[in-house]
Formats: sequence, C-alpha cells, structure tokens
Amino acid sequence: MTSTELTERPVEQSPVPRRPFHRRTDYLVSALIVIVTLVIGLALWRVSDARSTVDQTTTETLPLASPLTTVPTGFAEAWRAASTATPVPVLAGAAVVTGDGHEVAGHEALTGRVVWRYSRNLDLCTVGLGWGDAIAIYRKKDTCSEVTQLAGDTGRRGPQRNGDSEVGTQLLSDGTFVATTGQKLIEVWRSPMIRTQQYGTLRALINPNRMPRPDCRFRSQALGSGRVAVIERCKGDDSDRLTQLKSDPSDGEKPEELFSAVLGQQNARVVATNQDRAAALLPGGRLQVFKAGEQPVTHQLTITANEQVPIAEDTTVGPVDAEGRPGTVYWHIGGKTIALDGTDFHPLWTADNTAGTGVLYAGKFLIPTAGGLRVVDQRTGVAEREISIVREGYTGPIVLRTNGSELFEQRGSTVVALKPKV
Repeated sequence: MTSTELTERPVEQSPVPRRPFHRRTDYLVSALIVIVTLVIGLALWRVSDARSTVDQTTTETLPLASPLTTVPTGFAEAWRAASTATPVPVLAGAAVVTGDGHEVAGHEALTGRVVWRYSRNLDLCTVGLGWGDAIAIYRKKDTCSEVTQLAGDTGRRGPQRNGDSEVGTQLLSDGTFVATTGQKLIEVWRSPMIRTQQYGTLRALINPNRMPRPDCRFRSQALGSGRVAVIERCKGDDSDRLTQLKSDPSDGEKPEELFSAVLGQQNARVVATNQDRAAALLPGGRLQVFKAGEQPVTHQLTITANEQVPIAEDTTVGPVDAEGRPGTVYWHIGGKTIALDGTDFHPLWTADNTAGTGVLYAGKFLIPTAGGLRVVDQRTGVAEREISIVREGYTGPIVLRTNGSELFEQRGSTVVALKPKV
C-alpha cells in the first residue's frame, strides 16, 4: 500500500491597504514626538559644555613695549587684575593672562584691557604657560582634568586633553615640556598637548609593574632640560628619596629613571634639575647635588630653620650664555634669593631679606623686597640700588616676570603691572 502525498498551497490574501496619514490622532502623535525631541535636545544643550563655554577671541595685534637698555629710576602701577588661579604672572605672547573663578582672560600688556576671554561652568584649578601659550586646567568632580591650550595673542583654542591632575596642581615648564605637580601623580606633556608619561599612583592601575614605586607621596618637583626631579616618600621608608626621570621616555607607559637616591633625611625639597644633575635642599641648609653614578656634592648654605620653610618657592632659569652653557638658576626660599650655577648647581651668591626670586631686566637682576625692588649685578649679586614700590600694605611673597619694558608682580591673588617712570 502506498500513501498519497498531498501538497497544500497557502491561501492567497489580499494586501491590507495602507491607512492614509490624515487622521487627527496621527498629527497629534507626530507633533508630540517633535515637541519631546526638541525639549530633550534643549535640555541637553543647556547643560552641555558647548552651551556653558564662553569663547571670545580677538584678531587685533597687541602692542608690546620694547625692552629698555638701562633700569629706570622708578616704576608706577599701570593696572591690576584679580588672578587667583595663577601662582606666577602668565605672559603669553603680547598678552598677560589671568585666571579667576571660571574665566581665563587675555589682557593688553600696556593697559590691562581685556581683549579675549575663555570661561566654562567649571572652577579653574590653575593657569600656566607652555610653548608660548596659556594652559588652563579646569576641575571636574574630584580631579583637575579638563586641559585647554589658549593662544596668548588671540585667545584661540588650541589642543585640548583630559588628565588626572590633583586638586591644587600647578604647571611647570622648561620650554619643551610641561609638567603638572601633585602629591601622588605627575603628568608630563609635550607640544601639541601630548602626554609623554605619568609617574606615581595611577587612578586606574593596569600594570603595577610599570611603576617602580607606585605607593609614594611627593613633596616637591622640578622640571628642566627634559628632566623631571621629584622628592618622594614611599610606603615603608623613613626618609625621603630624590628621583630624576626623563621627561620623554622611550615607553610612555613606563617611567625611565636616571637615578634614585635615598637621602637619609626627611623634609627635603628639590631645588632644580638639568640634563644630568638634580639638586635638593636638606635640613640644616645642606644643598646636595646628585649625578648618576657619582657621589653627591654638598654645599653648606646659610639658611636658618625658619628660612628653610618656603614662603613662595619659585625657581627661574636665566637664558643660555654665549657659549651655550645653561643659564643661572635663581631660587627663592624663606627670606633669601640664591643664585646657582646652571651646570653643576654650586652657589654663586645669596641676597638676604628678599620677597621673591627676581627677574632679569635691562642687563641687571631685579629682586623684590618688602619696600620695592633691589637692583643687583646678576653675576656677583652685589646690590647697586633700591627702587621704592608702593604696594598698599601688601607684605606677602612676590613673583616677578617681565615682558618688554614692563614688570608684572604676582601679589597673592592679584597681578599688578608696573611701567617705568619717565
């Protein structure tokens, strides 16, 4: 017996005709969708970074007074501006850049007129100088992570990046590299805002073996000649350690140490660093200079215990001399300004009763004092005369910078421009 296979064919159905889009409900639903989309978009825009950013640039050419060949008999105040986010005057191109609250502003150097602005709905952490431009770092949540480069002359935004800098960070620059300071993490960047390394305790530690000492706290840092020097206290140690690193290691994920020396002392501070040396101040006024593979050289400074506590620690480096040797390092701590040889960091001279490091001006060195400015010979430190400056009761530390013939003083949270008296 055989079976018969029957093939069933599907019953063909007529297509359901599409309903025309003209009923009132259709229009109401469509309108509601459009309204909801607009409301959501408007809400997102109102809280977005773009909406809360003010970016006012300029195209005008800013004037700059020519440098003088002799130090004038006096200076008069030209203008002043609040700048809580700058530890030192930031002179970028022909502009003086201030940072206060949420706003970074570029001022015409001669008049103080604001010619460009940049602000966000975030608090400023700090504003510094890098590659001739201003660098602004904003705080987001618990880190200073939003970094923007701003052209000094125009205010135009340049490269931007995110970082992991700590609250309280400041910027160090040696002309080629910029570093952020911190108690647990240091970041180093090169132009155009490319990170070359991180050193310390990372927020997201992927490979702990790449950090030689991942659990340390930093007391002070210095940057110079493509090198980073740091005083660190590591877990389990009972003394400080001085470490020198390359600013741009061959592997950006792994720090490249040149040397790391246990100091056998606490409360040390790094003073300066160059391509092959680093200097640290130890208790008792001992300045120790370290070089890889050599015994440290010690110089005894006349610094008392009270003077060893820095009131406005600031180190500046003079220009390279005619023979290409590193410029003099000028360093301020307590009430003294100390000049160090730029090659081996041996002391050259000391100026007492000062309020800051000082600055090269018209072939001389000007050092801020409680009553004004002291004019000294930059090679010998011999004082030539005093220039009286009226500071209206301000008695704190002073950081000097110069641009053309004008001087700029950072007095606490205020930048003051001084013009030569004629």
